[in-house]
Amino acid sequence: DISDVTANYDGDVNGDGVVNGLDIDPFVDVLLNGPYQAEADMNGDGIVNGLDVDLFVAAVLGGSAKQIPEPSTLLLALIALGVVGGWRKRHRLSHF
Repeated sequence: DISDVTANYDGDVNGDGVVNGLDIDPFVDVLLNGPYQAEADMNGDGIVNGLDVDLFVAAVLGGSAKQIPEPSTLLLALIALGVVGGWRKRHRLSHF
């Protein structure tokens, strides 16, 4: 059943049943470090990569992966994802 497959691509990366800001950190972790997690694979192509970012941001901001935010909101969200990812990478490197 296709609905069983698409139910996993909703952005609920932390598995709490809600797509919100609490999913950002786990999404960035899967995006940068893996392993593959179906909830982070927003476009369902079997890979978590940059093609999933826009859909994930839309899901977090609008509550649905089908809604696309206006460009300025999307840009701010992508910048926030980049800052979080950069901070996490620097934070990990400082522990070595």
